[in-house]
Amino acid sequence: MKKNLLVLGFLIILIISIFNGCQEQKAVETSYLEGIQFESELVELIHSKVIKRTEGEKVLNIDVEYLFKNIADRDINLKVFVEFYDKNNELLYTGGPKYINLLNGWAEQGVSPTNIISYSGKQVGKVDHVKIIVLE
Repeated sequence: MKKNLLVLGFLIILIISIFNGCQEQKAVETSYLEGIQFESELVELIHSKVIKRTEGEKVLNIDVEYLFKNIADRDINLKVFVEFYDKNNELLYTGGPKYINLLNGWAEQGVSPTNIISYSGKQVGKVDHVKIIVLE
């Protein structure tokens, strides 16, 4: 009797643990936009990437990553903006400003850039290209 109860308990635990991993998970897909424009006389763009995260047909957000090199021959304090445009070149959203201080001749480095400006507003699905603008 104790043996049968022990086997039954073990089977219940086994079944619960099997079905525990069967919860539905929504996949978030990542793709990259090619259209990146850059506007600055102070820095050189050494890395940029536009990451579009989607769930099925719905666009969740767009992240713009960037790294700069100071070409101004002096220390500079920067304000960075990212403008998000649709196919008709109409401005949908302006992200920023993000503030960056760069020493003379310094190039930002990193495998995973910390310079990111994101957009997740109601028109995020219309974004076709972006423009990175750097001002002093």
